[in-house]
Amino acid sequence: GNCKEAEDLLNPYINGTGPQASPFSTSGAYYAFGLINANQFSQSNVDFLTNGFRNSGNNENIQHGVALGLGLVSMATSDDNVYRELKNVLYSDSAVAGEAAGLGMGLVRLGTAHEASIEEMVTYANDTNHEKIIRALAISLSLIMYEKEEAADGLIEQLSCSKDGILRYGAMFTIGLAYAGTGNNMGIKKLLHFAVSDVTDDVRRAAVINLGFLLFKTPERLPEILDLLSESYNPHTRYGVALALGIGCAGTGMVSALPILTKLSRDNTAFVRQGALIAMALIFIQASETKEPKVTKINKLYEKIIKTKHEEVLAKMGAITGTGILNAGGRNTTITLQTRSGNNKMASIIGLALFTHYWYWYPCMNFLALSLSPTNLHGLNKDLKVPKSFTFRSNAKPSLYKYPDFLKEEEKKIQDKVKTAVLSTTSKKQIKDKKKAETNNMDVDQPKEDTKTEDDPVIQDETEGAEEKKEEDKKESEPEPCFEDQRNPSRVLREQEECISYVGDQRYKPLLEQRHGGFIILEDTTPDQPEEFYDDEEIDPEAPNPGQEDELKIPESFDFDPAIQN
Repeated sequence: GNCKEAEDLLNPYINGTGPQASPFSTSGAYYAFGLINANQFSQSNVDFLTNGFRNSGNNENIQHGVALGLGLVSMATSDDNVYRELKNVLYSDSAVAGEAAGLGMGLVRLGTAHEASIEEMVTYANDTNHEKIIRALAISLSLIMYEKEEAADGLIEQLSCSKDGILRYGAMFTIGLAYAGTGNNMGIKKLLHFAVSDVTDDVRRAAVINLGFLLFKTPERLPEILDLLSESYNPHTRYGVALALGIGCAGTGMVSALPILTKLSRDNTAFVRQGALIAMALIFIQASETKEPKVTKINKLYEKIIKTKHEEVLAKMGAITGTGILNAGGRNTTITLQTRSGNNKMASIIGLALFTHYWYWYPCMNFLALSLSPTNLHGLNKDLKVPKSFTFRSNAKPSLYKYPDFLKEEEKKIQDKVKTAVLSTTSKKQIKDKKKAETNNMDVDQPKEDTKTEDDPVIQDETEGAEEKKEEDKKESEPEPCFEDQRNPSRVLREQEECISYVGDQRYKPLLEQRHGGFIILEDTTPDQPEEFYDDEEIDPEAPNPGQEDELKIPESFDFDPAIQN
């Protein structure tokens, strides 16, 4: 997180001095601060947010935003002081503030299997009458059991047998997050059982969605498993199928998922169409139209739904959200639930799990930001500066991985003037008058009238149009190069990494030559020669972001052994 700029930007809303200040904008500012600094714990950030509780004046809306921000900043830290602050808000038994406090408690204890916290949450969930709080605690229990596998079986059994449908809903997410990416057969069996037998629609929907979390490392299995469920009479099950495909196949561009999603995008139920449209974007994020032509049809589908005046709101929302996901981070980010070495990405998985709860509260959509990962190649020297002279080569046609074209405004067509209707009697009279005039006058060539008016469009010169056409044909006929030399830094997609190679004779050489994405540490073969860095421009005192270098902490010197790296 860029703490200084975030605080400067959000302070007017937090202090209530910004335009249209209200408790809701203040709450949103605290929530945004947590998203910006998510998973980057520091005592100063915690103090800033805990002061928000004290300055809230017991306003439950402001406390809601502060609790979410505090949970995000303290993710997986298991900090007892932060947990205690959130627990105090929960015990106030306010439905709005208690919901966020419950989610925050789960984020703080993420992946710890903390027994005392589990017992407190289960007890309070059974005592309170607020559904919002019960649901938040059910989700928090699943967060606490993240990646615990068999250790979570006792809690899963306890929640699955509960008479409260909301706690059974939490059990489905506990299965999904405890066994995330494992493809555990017993977990799949339980989820499929609840997907077809539970009496509560919410539980059925959650059971199907969590199949995506279990199988994201083997996404090719999902279409086969979910095909029959996509024909279910229950729209909640069909919606779950769409999101399960989106989560399990996120960022893969897997075409085999399209037949099911295409069918669901034409569903009679609006929220099923919404889920299908969002899932398409999750799967085909950063997919180029050259590499996968079906992306063009998906974009046209979104455009058509958004522009259709009488389209149902839920479906239109799905198309708008899908368009936003496809263009997330300026097309410089993707969604992937595992690292390059195959390990689970905690923030991405948790972000998508919480994103699905936009069903109950739309601002949960912002949790998707946790799932976005940059697709780049940044070469850094020993001082973590970005040298300008370093280059690398992409051994693929540039069109395969290029940025998409900008949207163009449709040209307004000039309508032709409507011809005036002429009666038959009028035309007969005109013919008589014309014959009469011919007999009285000599045959003289009349000058042609200039039919062009000021409103007529300028007619292009034929030779000019021919030249432009020749140039276009020439460009099409020119063969596209099979490689592209790129500068440091550049966008490099995940699937493009296998096409990357490093040019031989360069000043800088990567320490790990088998690594072709992310941040690459470079070895300077001629350190005595002067060099230009992009960082020198960024830390210019007259630049828009002076002092940004103060937030960059260079690690202490250490011995590096490439042999032990993956």
